[in-house]
Amino acid sequence: QHVVLFINTDAPLSPAWKYNPKERDPVMDDIDDNIPAYFGIELWKPNSPGFFLVHNTVFRREDYAGVVIALQAAQASGEGTVATTTLTTVENPWWGIRAGLTVNVTWVYLGRVADWEQQLPEDIRRKVAAKKDLNCTNPHLVREEGTFKNFPNFKTSSQQQLKVPQANLLADLAGWTVLNNKDQFIAALRPTGAPVAPETKEPEHHWPFPFPWPHNGSQPSNGTQP
Repeated sequence: QHVVLFINTDAPLSPAWKYNPKERDPVMDDIDDNIPAYFGIELWKPNSPGFFLVHNTVFRREDYAGVVIALQAAQASGEGTVATTTLTTVENPWWGIRAGLTVNVTWVYLGRVADWEQQLPEDIRRKVAAKKDLNCTNPHLVREEGTFKNFPNFKTSSQQQLKVPQANLLADLAGWTVLNNKDQFIAALRPTGAPVAPETKEPEHHWPFPFPWPHNGSQPSNGTQP
């Protein structure tokens, strides 16, 4: 069994030097609250309005730290926060999940990606990166102001309607992350027993992907450059 799980969150992942999951349970500023809930770690009070994560425990609590450490290591690599872990389910009568199932989970955590940011044109990078961390040495810091405030972890409470530049840049980041970690996705999505496809030369991708980028209310003639 293999699951690909995209955590499209407004909560940046804390780096290892800020949060060690082997030493303490997480707080709201450390990680998206859904991930701990899968392991029986509840960040919300049971009576919190609108949040019903208490029934979402599907994996063993002792396996939580390993998942977080793998994600933190992927984030620190600068190549996209993608990690694959092998987990065992616990019984969850609420969702009808049996205990003892072995599941490979490919986790994809939305956050800043250092290698991707370094490939942006300099003027765009300076509009996207956190002013206090232009080189993405601390991915927990996000843009403080402007069009790309909180990028890529836009607030789901107050930034639900993204502008075209915001949506396009977010799509570019997501696409780059998948392509840059293609081996994990191929392993996850290939049917059991299917032959491995021969290597093919991939088309070159130059930032940005050909998404329209409005500039002063109009689209540039080539549809790519801001």
